[in-house]
Amino acid sequence: MVREPARDLATGGIRPGDPWTSPASMHHRRDPRSSSVNGQEEPDMEVDGGAIDAVLSALPEADEIQDPELRRRVGSAFVLGLRESSFSSIHDVPGEYDLDPSVNLVAHTRVVTAMATAAADAMQARFPDVKVDRDTLIAGSLLHDVGKIYEYDRLRAATWRDGRARTGYPPIRHPIYGAHLAMAAGLPEAVVHIVASHAAEGTRVRRSLEATLVATLDHISWELLLTARRGLTIDDVRSGTPRIRSLPPRKSGGSA
Repeated sequence: MVREPARDLATGGIRPGDPWTSPASMHHRRDPRSSSVNGQEEPDMEVDGGAIDAVLSALPEADEIQDPELRRRVGSAFVLGLRESSFSSIHDVPGEYDLDPSVNLVAHTRVVTAMATAAADAMQARFPDVKVDRDTLIAGSLLHDVGKIYEYDRLRAATWRDGRARTGYPPIRHPIYGAHLAMAAGLPEAVVHIVASHAAEGTRVRRSLEATLVATLDHISWELLLTARRGLTIDDVRSGTPRIRSLPPRKSGGSA
């Protein structure tokens, strides 16, 4: 039997000694460019309630989560990511550099969450046997790209570009770092699964119903934007020439 990790519900984080993570993997990096670990420093996972409130106010879809503890842990995951990055706000985090740099993380996250809940409602209205856990779906939708706070950090990216033969590029993609943040915030395994499996990494696992919704609608949201704004597909952009990648999108409704 696996022992339940020691949780600090007041902070929405984990306490030192939590068996899900090691001090090395969870230590608080003040400088996002640093990959060094001070073995004598205990992990500082306390999360300020005001910071959580600020995140949740930017993501009003979180109000639809019925479980208040789950809602707070969603905000906590974003706060943990932000404080280990050079970003001061989730509004500053890009949604996707290559596909449409005018769309920030908040705008993309809210669209995917709205699409996922609408799709789930439509399916359940027609097919009552399709059972979707709505709290899990909303939490996973809101968090699916939380790891981009790490992957798209400009200071980290500069270090990676200069030493990609040593570090890889990027060393850790956003689904993996996002799963790390979700676990650090004490989110349920079903939510962590959505975050970890929503992109290419998910092709190696069997996705849950909620994870299938998020992964599919995440892709569709970008495909629709590219078609409407640039007449391109995701494959066009990711396999295209630098000229195609640099085509500017229209300046309209790109951020939230």
